[in-house]
Parts: sequence; structure tokens; C-alpha cells
Amino acid sequence: MIRTGTIKGHGGLSPTLAETRPTTSASLKKHALLSGIFFSNLFVYTVVRDLKDVIFITECGASYIPFVKTWINLPTSFGFIYIYNRLLNRFSFERTYCILYSGLVALYSILGLCLYPIRHLIRVHNAPLLLERWVTTMYYVLSPIWGTIVVSVLFWSFANRYTSVADAKRIYPIMGIVANVALILGGLIMHASGTVFAHDWNRNVQALTLANLGMSVLAMVLFATFTRTYTPITTTSSSAVHEKRTNKKFKDNVLELGRNPFVRNMVVMISSYGLLVGFYESIWKHYLKLYLPSPIVYSKFMAAISFCTGVFTIGLMGVMSYWLERVSWLKLALITPIAMLGFGSVFFMSVQTGSIVVVSFVGAALTVFLKGAKYSLFDPCKEIAYIPMDEEIKTRGKATIEILSAPIGKSGSNCVLQILVVLMGSLESGVSIVGVLYALTAMYWIYSTMDMAKLMEKTAKDAEKENTITQNAR
Repeated sequence: MIRTGTIKGHGGLSPTLAETRPTTSASLKKHALLSGIFFSNLFVYTVVRDLKDVIFITECGASYIPFVKTWINLPTSFGFIYIYNRLLNRFSFERTYCILYSGLVALYSILGLCLYPIRHLIRVHNAPLLLERWVTTMYYVLSPIWGTIVVSVLFWSFANRYTSVADAKRIYPIMGIVANVALILGGLIMHASGTVFAHDWNRNVQALTLANLGMSVLAMVLFATFTRTYTPITTTSSSAVHEKRTNKKFKDNVLELGRNPFVRNMVVMISSYGLLVGFYESIWKHYLKLYLPSPIVYSKFMAAISFCTGVFTIGLMGVMSYWLERVSWLKLALITPIAMLGFGSVFFMSVQTGSIVVVSFVGAALTVFLKGAKYSLFDPCKEIAYIPMDEEIKTRGKATIEILSAPIGKSGSNCVLQILVVLMGSLESGVSIVGVLYALTAMYWIYSTMDMAKLMEKTAKDAEKENTITQNAR
């Protein structure tokens, strides 16, 4: 079994020696490049994620968020995943990565630098609010795509192709510590920009867009350097991969992978996280908008949350790097849903106090934990589970999981919230029901995680048995 990515250009060394015993400097370079790419991507994601809330909520209002996430974000995500699969049919994964990444960077740059500052001049008058303020709506719709496509699909598919399970337990936590400095830096940059351009919100958005553009260019340079230096870890021949890539249709691929038990369990885990975030976040942001009506003040508050999240995540990553090699996958994977169940219960109880300030700060604390736990606990456990899988699961399977998770997760929670608003008149009236649904979802996530652990254990035993049979045959 190949343990690390092959290093290109090893001269007289045999391929086996080059693959199994990389030099320390080569290993450090590999880790540094991966961390740099992750750092750049998370920096951009931090800024666009925080900006989208400020831009949209202050111009359109929090009440439109469930509608946009369900009826606009979801079809857009499907569209990008469809494009991803079509590109995989024609190009290698690395080429697909570059095309999608550069396309998204171009869209964000045009939107932030050119269209947003003149949004008032290009409104569609006498149209519904979301269509009238289409630039604002477009920014809000495109921003989550960075998290879904760039971070979840492109980056982690790329990282898993070049990393073994043994290396991942050591690399991913360390890589995460370095990369999550991006959350701190993103928060500091947003706060500094908000201070410098305190009286010019358009310039503030343009400055942050330029910072994102610079980070995106850096990520592409590091990606090009990495792919020129290393080759992916794969147990499938390149011709077989090409055969799968050119012969499978998008619909058939989704249906086939949907029957895979690994895919089903992963969909439940990811969608449960999305459901829990969606259940509390709309309520929290509704109260936060009442507490912080100014976009500049709102932006600074979100920047402070990003800074705190980065600090918390780095500390948790340090603990995680120790735990991964000493604690079972199941115990680590259960920390996130159990903790979210506890902290979420505290948040919904805080809503009952009726205090805008209490709800705003308890929600902020929950947000810091959720994002920190996702980066330091949930994501590493999730990605380690992918590594032993074949190329189809690592690339198309990962995209399929994102497709299936989206409607159940973020869009599903927003559908529930919309129904409650219609039936009960407002979000506040349905808080108790949302709290119960939150608790039930967290408990189902716990059950699914335990089932995934059993599946992983069975897969490991089957692989060990197959290796024993192969060795005996030799």
C-alpha cells in the first residue's frame, strides 16, 4: 500500500523508495503547500461568508434568508455540482479544479469590485425585492458556493487524493492549526477595513474583494506548485479512472452512489450539521439584526466572531492532533453532535428570556463553537473516512454527498422555518418547536455516527482479510 504521495523527479531512487520514504524536507514542503492552499481558501471563505450576511440582511432583511437558501441557493449548488461532473467527464481532476476555481474567483471579483458599488443604478424597478436588488441577492447566493464547491469538494477531494490515512491523522490537525489562522486574519482584516472605510461601505467591500483576489491567486500558485511536485495516491489505474470518467452520466452516477452505505451515512452526518446550523442561525441573525442595525457595526461584530473562532479552533486543533492517534474515530466523531446538542439547548433557552442582547451573545458563542468544532473535529474525522475509499468515492462520491446533503441540511431547515412562519406568524412564535427539532436531529446524528463507525470497522476487517489472502496466494 502506498503511504505517501509520489515525489516527482527522484533521479536514481526507486519508485518504491521514493513513495514510502519521503525525505523530511519533502514531507515538510508537502504539508506546507497543503496548509497554504487551505489557509488561502479559508481566508476567502471567512470574508465572503461574513460579508454576505451583512450585505443581505441590512439591505433585504433576515426574513428572506430561508426563501433564498431553499429556492435559489439549492438549485445553484446543483448547477455547480453538475458542471463539476461534466468537467470531470472531459478533464483530469487537477484541470477541473483549476477551471472551477478560477471561474468562481472571476465571478466574485466582478461582483465585489464592479457590480456591487453601482447596485443602486442597476436595480430592476417595480420588481419583487430579491429581483429588484439582484446584485445583493447574487452575492448572497454565490458566497456559500465557496464553502461547498471550493472547500468541501475541491480542496478536500484534492487533499485526500494525495494523503494516506496514517499521514492524515498526523497532517490534518497540524495543517488545520496553520490554516485556521486564516479565520483570525480574516477577522482582523475585516475589522481594519471597517475602521478605515467606516464612512464608505462600498470601498470597504471593494477592499475586502481585492484581499480575497490576492489570496485566491496565492492559492492557485501553491496548487500549481504542489501538482508539479507530487502525484496522487491511487489504487486505480489511470486508464480505469478514465473509463469511469467518460462512461458515466451524471444522473446514473448519483443514483449508483446513493445506494452506497458509506454515502448514506455521510449524507446523514453532514446534513445533520447543516440542519442544526440552519435551525438556530436564522433565529440568532434575526435578533442580531435588531441588536446591530448598522452594517459597519454588524461587520465588525462578525469579524470579532471570526477572530474568536480562529483562536478557539487553533487550540482545539492542538488537542485534536494529540487525540487522533490515541482516541478512537467514534469517540472523536461523537464530540461534535453531543456538544452541539448541549450548547444548542442553552441557546434555545436563552431565546425564552426575551433579551436581544442575551440571545445575540449566546448565539455568537454557539457560532464560535460550531465553526471551531467543524474545522478541528468534524472535518478531520469526516475526511479521514474518505481516504481508504476508491477514486470514484473520493471525487464523484464526494460531490454526490454534497448534493444529497444540501436539501436535507441547510435547505431542509429553511423549509421547516418557512412552514412555521406561515403557520405561526413569526419565527419567535415557533422557537419551541424549532428547539425540539434541533434536539431530535442531534440525536439522530449521534445514532448515524455510531452506525458509520461499525461500517468503517467492517470495511477495515474486510480489507485486512483480503490482504491476508493475497499474501498467502503469493
